Amino acid sequence: MNLFAKIFLGFWLSTAAIIGSWLLANEYVDPLGDMLTQDAGQQSRMQPMPPRPVRPGGRPPGGPGGGADFGLAPRSMFRIYYGLQNVAENDLRSWISRQEEAEKLQIRLVDSDGREIFGRKLVPGSTQILKRLQGFRRRAAHQERGMLLFGQELYRPEWGSVSMIISTRAPASPIVKFLTDHLWLRLLLALLISGAISYAVSRYLTRPLKHLQQASRDLAEGNLAARIAVSAKGGDETNELARDFNSMAEQLQEKIQAQKRLLNDVSHELRSPLARMRVALALAEKEPARSVEQLQRIELETERLDGLIGQLLSLPDAQADMEDSIDLVSLLQQLCEDANFEAQAQNKQVGFHSELDEAVVRSHGDLLKKALENVIRNAIHYTGIATRVSVTLEQQNSALQIMVEDHGPGVPEDDLEKIFTPFYRIDEARQRETGGFGLGLSITRRAIEQHGGSAHAENFDQGLRVIITLPA
Repeated sequence: MNLFAKIFLGFWLSTAAIIGSWLLANEYVDPLGDMLTQDAGQQSRMQPMPPRPVRPGGRPPGGPGGGADFGLAPRSMFRIYYGLQNVAENDLRSWISRQEEAEKLQIRLVDSDGREIFGRKLVPGSTQILKRLQGFRRRAAHQERGMLLFGQELYRPEWGSVSMIISTRAPASPIVKFLTDHLWLRLLLALLISGAISYAVSRYLTRPLKHLQQASRDLAEGNLAARIAVSAKGGDETNELARDFNSMAEQLQEKIQAQKRLLNDVSHELRSPLARMRVALALAEKEPARSVEQLQRIELETERLDGLIGQLLSLPDAQADMEDSIDLVSLLQQLCEDANFEAQAQNKQVGFHSELDEAVVRSHGDLLKKALENVIRNAIHYTGIATRVSVTLEQQNSALQIMVEDHGPGVPEDDLEKIFTPFYRIDEARQRETGGFGLGLSITRRAIEQHGGSAHAENFDQGLRVIITLPA
């Protein structure tokens, strides 16, 4: 379920709780606007009656012993009492039925002979009410079989003094009655219920964000291992955000660790020639006769330092914009011609083949030229004497593929991927003797990836094949 649905349901449940609480309260409380009659037409049929002499101590229904104690709002009891005395005789039966349905109660009118005016059966407990109303008492209450009965005398001109008996289910508990008698308490209860639901929903929605906040702080303080516990898939937008954070943290950790490794490797590579230069200087001071030899050694180490720094400066800038266009056919022809000229001095050859007339790609300065030149020179270095380095260019669907093949010893299968990492050497001693630093193929891969392509190596039956793919 997405975040929008959760927020929607949260507000919906809160609103439903408020409305539900209000409707639940109104099951026991009469609406404010319905004070006297159910409709305006009925009022026209109600006839004012002369006041009936009131016995001493008489009072309207409600208050102690009246409607408030009976479980109905005083205004509801007053309306029923008023209607039973004033509604026209022809409309009284239907009026009583409407009140019984609306208020969920039963109303009986009993004459002085103990008979119900409309011939309906008296509810259980009515006899006790009638007995209590005999004599001077004007109202009485009785509870029987889960029913609460209330009786009071009233006056009708056509029947004289009659007894009104109202029966309803007894309130479930004093708490319900207490709630029905206090509007402010019902409102407070509705607010508390909706507040609890809203709080629970809000906590549920914001908990992932709190975890994300804490993980972000940990990451900012240098804890690169900070992660958020989240499922691998599924969930809402907060889960996707947590997974994106974990991915970002992993990449950041890898980049920083790679930078540390690169810094350590560079420090090691710079320290070695500097140490040899220091030894050469010390020997030159001790043996002035051999100073020329030691100076040559210092010059050699200086050239190695210069070459290393140059290659480090050649590492591609990840922010460089691809704003130039270059034709790979022309570029590879030029590189292969120059490389072949150098390879002939070692009794080796470099050949280029392509059936394409033109293959234009986006590039930045001579970035692509350096990347391809590193691969070709590396192949010349390892190919055998009197062998040929083959460079081919072909188009495959929407990609351009460059293959550089040599006839050398190849690379162990476990090292095929490692040769593209900075300062990695398969044969440490041999690389140092030839002046290699293990940066050439690393520079190539980073440059090709910056162009949106890929570079990998594989062994074949005659040597090593480096495959470079670029978007056409």
